[in-house]
Amino acid sequence: MFNIRNVLVGYLEGKTMQNNALYSIADGMAYSIMTGLTGAFMGVFALSLGASDQMLGFLAAWPALVGLIAQIPSAIITERTEKKLKPLLAWGFAHRINFLFFAMIPFIPLSSITKAWLFILLVTWMNFPAVVVNTMWTQMMGEIFPIRHRARVFGDRNFILGWVSLGSMILAGPLLDFLPYPINYSILFGLSFLGLMVSLYYLSKVEEIEVEVQIKDDKKQKPLDGMKEVFKDKKFLHFTAGSFLYYIGFNISAPMWTLLHVRILHLSNTQIALVAILNAATATIFFRFWGRVSEKLGNEQVYFIGLLIFLLQPWLHVYVNKNRLWLLYALAVANGVASSAFQLSQFNTLLSVAPNPQVRPSYMAFYNMLMQSTGFIFPMLGIAVYGFVGQQINPVLYLSSISRTMGLIYLAKVIGIKLPFAKKLK
Repeated sequence: MFNIRNVLVGYLEGKTMQNNALYSIADGMAYSIMTGLTGAFMGVFALSLGASDQMLGFLAAWPALVGLIAQIPSAIITERTEKKLKPLLAWGFAHRINFLFFAMIPFIPLSSITKAWLFILLVTWMNFPAVVVNTMWTQMMGEIFPIRHRARVFGDRNFILGWVSLGSMILAGPLLDFLPYPINYSILFGLSFLGLMVSLYYLSKVEEIEVEVQIKDDKKQKPLDGMKEVFKDKKFLHFTAGSFLYYIGFNISAPMWTLLHVRILHLSNTQIALVAILNAATATIFFRFWGRVSEKLGNEQVYFIGLLIFLLQPWLHVYVNKNRLWLLYALAVANGVASSAFQLSQFNTLLSVAPNPQVRPSYMAFYNMLMQSTGFIFPMLGIAVYGFVGQQINPVLYLSSISRTMGLIYLAKVIGIKLPFAKKLK
């Protein structure tokens, strides 16, 4: 007789670990309802409230700044918290309650522009508890699941979550199109909030039992010592520099996608959702494919392939117009292929260039802070260029392609990809 529990977690030792895996999957499934419903529409909602094009830049940049600021405090909070579940739930609620506020914003007796600013400020603030939650959750999951099982536990989890998120995306577009504003967005964010509360419920049922207790090292290096080692590691600094260039390409074009969909192509909410659906469905389908490729070629090669596919995205979007919407949808599929390769291999590639576990937190903090800094600075620069050239997005997309190309060539040198014009840095 078919037993879903045995299929999902039967390989794990003991009822507690199996239950923790099931609760983690249920938590993630409920959280993915919010991701699917709102992921493609945060910028669209801001425009509906009355946000200007420049304010879209702030919507992309300010949360990234808060994420940058939150990196070190979140690490300190996590390191000083022995039992993480209760504070994790508190920080999680501080993050998730904002979705209830989003549902209420359209009905507040304020001017349209003030409502838009309020939304941007709430999205900005909630990124601080979000970073704390992510840091603390990652550490807790590493403690309750042994390393030999983590890849399978979270591989299966991500596969299921991808389909739940996809189902929510399918619902989101028609919901927004067929219901009048602002009822449509209030229902969207209200459903998201309910999903997030269910997510917290299942997270609260996890038993925080360490299955692999790490040996405490009295001679453990201080954070400052770790940073000193980071600055001595030439290969890691080169990898970070190449990633920084590529992330500039990601973030300078970040506000352009909402402007392209809403201001230029005048897509309906259903059409915008379709772009997200194609992206997410393709990424979910290709996760297992890239997993097998990684086993044969290595994470670095898959990481490079993902970045290579991403490289073409801004340049090819220049050719998208109302008569070529098929190209927009084709690029969404290609973006899904790239996203799955990138997400699957980025962390492992980063670990390969930061191999010392004693100082790895310093490596990660340094890397994340620099990548977050591009998310703060360059979306606003992209909006500035867009305004300077007469509200044309193509120059920004060209700049994005140039930066991605430079970053890709640099990274090819660092990780040893064989290119006719790139030699491995030593």
